[in-house]
Amino acid sequence: MSKRIPVSILFLSFFIYTNFSIAQGSVCADSIGDNGADPFCSTTGIVFPNCNSTNSSCVNSSEIGPNYGCLTTQPFPAWYYLQIDDTGALTFRISQSTNEDGTGTQLDVDFICYGPFADPVSPCTAELTAGNTVDCSYSPDAVEAMNIPAATAGEFYLVLITNFSEQPGFINFQQTGGTGSTDCSILEAALGPNQDICGSDPVVLDGTSDGAIRYEWSVYNETTMVFDIISGEISPTYTVTTSGRYQLLIEDVDGNTEVDEVVITFYTPPIIANTPQNLSACDDDENGIETFDLTQNTSVILGAQDPTEFTVTYHFTQEDAENYTGAAGDNIITDPDNFVNTVADQVVWARIGGTNQICFEITSFMLRVYENPVANVPMDIELCDNVLDGNDTNGVVEFDLSNIASEVLGTQNSAGFLVSLYASQADADAGVLGTELPNNYTNIANPQTIYARIENVSEQSCYETTSFQLIVNPLPVVVPVVSLLQCDDDTDGISLFNLSEANTLISSNAANEFFSYYLTETAAINADPADQIINFTTYPNPIPINSTVFSRIETDKGCFRTAQVDLVVSATQIPAGFGLSYRTCDNIDVDNDDANGIATFDFSDATSQVTALYPSGQNLVITYYENLADALAEENAIVDPTNHRNDASPFIQNLYVRVDDGTNNGCLGLGQHIQLEVVGLPENNSVTDFVLCSDDPNQATFDLTEKDVEVIGFQAGALLVSYHRTQNEAINNTGQITGAFMNESNPQTIWVRVQSDDNNNGAADVDECFRSTISFDLEVLHNPELINPDPISLCSDQVDTVYNLTLREDQITGGATNIVLSYYESQNDVDNDNVIPNPASYLSTTLTRDLIVVGRDTDNSCFSSVTLQLRTTLYDDFDLSPTSLETCESDQEGVGIFDLTLTVQDILNLNDADISNDLSISDYDIDYYESMQDAELGNTNTISSPSAYQNVQIFNQVVYVRVDPLAMGNDCFRVIPVQLIVNALPDFTLEEEYVLCLENDGVIINLIPTDVIDTNLDDTVYDFQWYVGATAATGNEIPGEIEPTYNPTTAGQYAVLVTNNSTMCVSVVVTTVVESYPPQIEDFTVELLSGAFSDNATIEVMVDSDAIGDYEYRLDTSDWQSSPVFTRVTRGEHFVYVRDVFMCGEIELPVEFVVDYPRYFTPNGDGFHESWGIVGNDNVQINGILIFNRSGKLLKDLGSLGTWDGTYNGNLLPSSEYWFKVRYTENGVMKEFNASFSLIR
Repeated sequence: MSKRIPVSILFLSFFIYTNFSIAQGSVCADSIGDNGADPFCSTTGIVFPNCNSTNSSCVNSSEIGPNYGCLTTQPFPAWYYLQIDDTGALTFRISQSTNEDGTGTQLDVDFICYGPFADPVSPCTAELTAGNTVDCSYSPDAVEAMNIPAATAGEFYLVLITNFSEQPGFINFQQTGGTGSTDCSILEAALGPNQDICGSDPVVLDGTSDGAIRYEWSVYNETTMVFDIISGEISPTYTVTTSGRYQLLIEDVDGNTEVDEVVITFYTPPIIANTPQNLSACDDDENGIETFDLTQNTSVILGAQDPTEFTVTYHFTQEDAENYTGAAGDNIITDPDNFVNTVADQVVWARIGGTNQICFEITSFMLRVYENPVANVPMDIELCDNVLDGNDTNGVVEFDLSNIASEVLGTQNSAGFLVSLYASQADADAGVLGTELPNNYTNIANPQTIYARIENVSEQSCYETTSFQLIVNPLPVVVPVVSLLQCDDDTDGISLFNLSEANTLISSNAANEFFSYYLTETAAINADPADQIINFTTYPNPIPINSTVFSRIETDKGCFRTAQVDLVVSATQIPAGFGLSYRTCDNIDVDNDDANGIATFDFSDATSQVTALYPSGQNLVITYYENLADALAEENAIVDPTNHRNDASPFIQNLYVRVDDGTNNGCLGLGQHIQLEVVGLPENNSVTDFVLCSDDPNQATFDLTEKDVEVIGFQAGALLVSYHRTQNEAINNTGQITGAFMNESNPQTIWVRVQSDDNNNGAADVDECFRSTISFDLEVLHNPELINPDPISLCSDQVDTVYNLTLREDQITGGATNIVLSYYESQNDVDNDNVIPNPASYLSTTLTRDLIVVGRDTDNSCFSSVTLQLRTTLYDDFDLSPTSLETCESDQEGVGIFDLTLTVQDILNLNDADISNDLSISDYDIDYYESMQDAELGNTNTISSPSAYQNVQIFNQVVYVRVDPLAMGNDCFRVIPVQLIVNALPDFTLEEEYVLCLENDGVIINLIPTDVIDTNLDDTVYDFQWYVGATAATGNEIPGEIEPTYNPTTAGQYAVLVTNNSTMCVSVVVTTVVESYPPQIEDFTVELLSGAFSDNATIEVMVDSDAIGDYEYRLDTSDWQSSPVFTRVTRGEHFVYVRDVFMCGEIELPVEFVVDYPRYFTPNGDGFHESWGIVGNDNVQINGILIFNRSGKLLKDLGSLGTWDGTYNGNLLPSSEYWFKVRYTENGVMKEFNASFSLIR
């Protein structure tokens, strides 16, 4: 298909093409498709939408092959070709912006032009070389100027325009100047693009073209593969009703012919066969999001249509559905059979289209997500069997199910959900109306499962089921009447009964049932708390000898029956005088405590002695209890008489004996007949370890009897104490230690045996209780080892001197961290613990002193002592504040040269009048340092040249003089600071150059930049002398010039010498005075070198040869320049300014009016650029101006002085390019100029 646009009039077709064309040539020449270079006509120009990064159908880079010259990149290419009609130069304007009318954001556009060529196709791409490049620009501008300097009629040129910005917008390509023109006949009449038609509506092809005298229509024959002429079709239009390739031949009066063709294709449109179904889903996680199979609606929408001819796609929006083309980048739901919705109620758009998606229909349906209910599991319902059906053992009762619905619902809204009950899971899943269970329901099995269904009332498919059980619990099986027999502990016929002993008599399942007792049977049936026996384990029979109570027996499910219990009381048969006693020492068995009065007893022989009290042959059950209540209740009997501990009653415990008839549980005897006694041991007093300090690190002699008082403590009874090497010896009372004892190991454990001497016979009898658990250690601690220290020697100005005694601490202790030192002035102070309170600051009042240092071991508190000597040496009498040294700075950087040795005279008192304190320099070694630390250390970092020292800290610095006595034994040196002062030079500056501005006759106008040469210094602080020349040499003084300022009258060099009258430091500064002459207006003229409508208007300033000085020039408000020539001067009035380079003066010169035309105007009522016109000057007379639109229609004749407001017949014309023709006389010569300009609203 050729790239054409259907038109009715050839000239009109150009206007439509240039303003609304969308297609653009993306390659230079295309032999396959329709993407080759497009024709261009300069008469109409072209405005077209660019290709950009947002349009996936665009080609984003130029083809490989051409030499693209200055175009480093060629994004989104647009190719055009043009043919020259009139020989001459041609100038074009290429611009790009976001709006079609040229407004909006301006976008970077670039181009390259090739030629000349004989045709527009064959040069592609081998002839697009550097040698054939005519013009090229890769600037960042949105407006480019393209020039073809000397074109010849008939030549072809190829132009590539690129969208460097890559942003959407419009490109405007227009001819703006030059004498040459293009041939518009290359823009033929066209049939337009190929057309795809949905349905059978006819298509009218219109090939109307100016100048055409004959039209011939043909259709392509697919069999013969040639075009067949359509008989009788000779008009410019043709109506197409069937698919095919159609061709139009056009002939003009000169016999020239053009041929175009177009393909028209008719397609059968699809239909929405059936309205698609709304799809629903149940929400499982309450987020409103679920997965849907949208393809369920595919067959619904297709109906009987062939799925191989039509496809159904699904989309998020109506726009996506309408714009779908089947391309890879189209918006489509890619996984419709597993689509996850994004909102609970969502619209999905379905599109049914042909395989090429030319014809389509769209529809929509809803996706709805319903809340899925949660079936909360209800509690099982349990009831006891009853006789309402005539049988209380068959497991059948009637249940009330009315509360199940609220349990299944939980916190869910009952208005939105319905709960029903069913006898089976299948019925619950089906949810068939009429199969629900009633609220009053009798079970048919025990247990029986009931199924609950909860469903969303808006969508029954959203449901959930759960289940619970109906359970009928059985009643207990009991003996209706039983008897309990109890012994009387006195003779009143009343005793305490443990009614729970009847439990096993009543029921064989007593261990799994709950028993309660009541005074009456009615109370037992009703579980009446008013008649319940609370103290059922210690219940006294209310009637002597015989009484009756009633038991309520309940299962773990709360089901019950009742039984009668008869209570019978009989007298005891154990003699009152019968009694047994058992005795033992307290011990540590079991509980590891031998002082709590609790021990283990074996009184099992009591059973045979009690049995002997009764006639033989009886079935006796003998039990023992710790209290009467347990004995009566037959609870908590002592389980093992062979291993009984008296935990409940330390030291003394009395036990109860109970004798029962093993046949009927009748009581035969009861009473307190056994006593247990635990004898206490001597006290377990804590004994401290026996510790001695010794010079021998491992051995010392101990007197163990010193520990008797700790062993016995405050015990009053007679005790025997002995000491042993082992605990076994203490237990067996062997290996006693007597007298002075030297330890055999370090440490060594000693065991103590302390025994009660109950009969006070002084002997350890076997039946007396003793303790052998007390022990203590013998430990020998080593006295600390101290080292005799070196004396501490100090230098001082006086006898009373403060010492830090702790300086020798590490030496004395040898670095041990467990020794604490104390300091004393005498042994008497040591004996009385009169310690020196602050050893780090001890004042010694004599030149020598010996102190005693006591070291205590913090680990064992043992101590030793050594002697510490103090020695004081007095300093020599130096002057510690010598006079500061001063000098002037040598380079205005705050440094100078000092002789540091001059300060020694002050330090040794040689400069004062008192000779009694003079010191001899030969007695000392003197060094100089820059830091106090180096001076204190006396290291080798000395100042190497103290007599010529340059300070390293500007203006003020302290150096340090170290004076060391040379006398033997005197190490008392002094470090004395000396202040160095560098006095600053007078600090001032002058301008490097001053200018004397002069009239042409030499008269002084003024001095610049200041009226005088000024030091800006205070004449009360400084003295001044001015000189002629570059040095302050004697003989060059300017007489009388001794002030801070100087006013020169001639050019030359001048120097000033400034002296600080306090420090006498001096500075000299030199400056230069030059002469300059301001411009005189009569020495300058301005000439306009170019004619009207020039692409490069040029102005030159002419300077008279008599002018004195160097000058700079400026046009209007532009920057100053040394050249007197100005190019590319815009239309209108201008002024040129001239000044001398030293800026002594400036003049203004008018420029002849530059005649040119405005490139645009904006008649929008804001007061700016409201009209368009051309103004002449003295040399250019405007004779007439005509304004045309793109079609060549005359819109306005402005005459010679008129302006245009952008209207035609009173109507506002739109934003666009407009053409004008101006006739004018320049320097007596008649001329004519054509160009275009923009109207922007």
